[in-house]
Amino acid sequence: MKSQALTLFDLVERLSLLTRADLRQAGAAQGLQPVHLQVLFYLNQANRFSNTPQALTEYLGLTKGTVSQTVLVLARRRLISRYAD
Repeated sequence: MKSQALTLFDLVERLSLLTRADLRQAGAAQGLQPVHLQVLFYLNQANRFSNTPQALTEYLGLTKGTVSQTVLVLARRRLISRYAD
């Protein structure tokens, strides 16, 4: 059982590494960092209650400053629209 759990963990870890590599490559083609794509993916699924900077901060596990700068980059590139509640 223990070796199966370890194998499963190894497979999940490898899948995660491959996904991140693909994310980096896809973003680089558009001049975006992986965090920019993560925000876009999140916002694509978010509703009006979860599309806030605070929700992004909690979901991504990043600081408010990092999320703020990321949102600013995406807004400048016209990939998202910002609006007040």
